[in-house]
Amino acid sequence: MGDRTFVGDVNGLPKTVGGGAVHADMKYPRFQDWDFHLASELGDVPDANFADWPLTYDELEPFYSEVEQLVGVQGLDGADPFQPKRSRPYPMPPGVPMYVSLLAADGAQKAGYHAFPYPTAINSRPYGGRPPCVDCGFCSGYGCPNNSKGSPAVTFLRDALLTHLRKDTYKLDAQGKLDTASIAEGARPVVEKAVNKDNVIGVAVSMDPPKINAASSAMFARLGCIGVVEDDDKKAAKKKK
Repeated sequence: MGDRTFVGDVNGLPKTVGGGAVHADMKYPRFQDWDFHLASELGDVPDANFADWPLTYDELEPFYSEVEQLVGVQGLDGADPFQPKRSRPYPMPPGVPMYVSLLAADGAQKAGYHAFPYPTAINSRPYGGRPPCVDCGFCSGYGCPNNSKGSPAVTFLRDALLTHLRKDTYKLDAQGKLDTASIAEGARPVVEKAVNKDNVIGVAVSMDPPKINAASSAMFARLGCIGVVEDDDKKAAKKKK
């Protein structure tokens, strides 16, 4: 191997347009109903710090369904005996199973487990202007050569670009408070208008967007818009002050 043993730092991969999902294998599970109220279910857990979600699965379910339709998710409705309730079926049926998957499923079923085609945002048939998967086997860790994998770059971002992408850039005043927003839509002139921080919500999923927010002059953090879970020691120290 020699000098080729180290081929480079991979930490920059999520900076690709579309984020880390470009390199993901796009498994698309849903939370269970009880995931949203674990604190109530489990009670006080020593050395743990968590809380119930401020919403329920029923409230979030329509958004799960909408995202599955936008991205294109394959799956077999009812195959998972523990599947949470759904308002709509999967947009696509499962693709052709791999031989190794069939062997693993057969072994799992003989052992008393419930094997089922896992929900995945990969086209099993033409969907959203993109072709079906050709089963090249390089989903995880690589970009999709024919765009059948429903990463944000070829779904949400592509759709946004085709419908005049809107970009909001927020500015702070001398006191560090949210002041104006520059709004650009497609090729239209940039419009700047005053905004109220109470009307702005910074939304981020679990991986790359929080890093982007933190790098943006820590604006959202300075405005108190990013939630922080404090441990008991920090809370006790604040009370003493």
